[in-house]
Amino acid sequence: MDMARATRNEWRFWPNREDVALRVQTALGVYDTHPLSAPGGAAKRRAPTWKEMTASAGGVSAKNLVWLIPAANLPEGVEPRAGYQIRSADDVDHTILEVLDGKFANTRRCVTIALAVVYELHALGVLTRPDDAQDDAGRSLPSAYTEIARVKCRVQPQDSEAGDHFERRTTARRFAAYLDQQLQPRAKDVFTVTTYVSPGGAIASVQSYTVLGYRNPERLDQLAALDLELLS
Repeated sequence: MDMARATRNEWRFWPNREDVALRVQTALGVYDTHPLSAPGGAAKRRAPTWKEMTASAGGVSAKNLVWLIPAANLPEGVEPRAGYQIRSADDVDHTILEVLDGKFANTRRCVTIALAVVYELHALGVLTRPDDAQDDAGRSLPSAYTEIARVKCRVQPQDSEAGDHFERRTTARRFAAYLDQQLQPRAKDVFTVTTYVSPGGAIASVQSYTVLGYRNPERLDQLAALDLELLS
């Protein structure tokens, strides 16, 4: 008997499965979402085994999760890849670091990291961009903005820079926002951050910043960062 065919449906007996979404990155910070569903759940998450952690020479640790996705539950022509994301049933995005075929290629084993969880990113950041709208006199309308992206983030102060503005002494406060996914920001975009009293709790504050710069992570398990200036 063909063993690959005989074991193709073994995943149906896995406990603790859940429906997920595979987020396929089509451009930097842009994803197409493919829901994966099956009776009893389309995928299974588990902690990495000691053997997996040892064989990885430190590349896989307790901060990672392993997702097992049966090939039968993937849409035709869609495969998980490094840089894509798995959105779990509890609405957490897990960035895929590595993908390996399981036995007989019946499953895809994805090593992931939930950046927002590991780095405790509890705030919500919304990146918006000024539109090119103009009034009747041809002047730009800075109040017109288009939402570009929503990300989990954490904002930390960096430094302060004093100066004079309209004969008043002011302080331009600089910050860095650490993000759970990469973006395509532009200078002068606005980044509005909502912080909460506790994760999922009441809103504690809402603050907007001007985007000054952007830093890409060197690795998929590291955070991107925005350089910000506090809007007055």
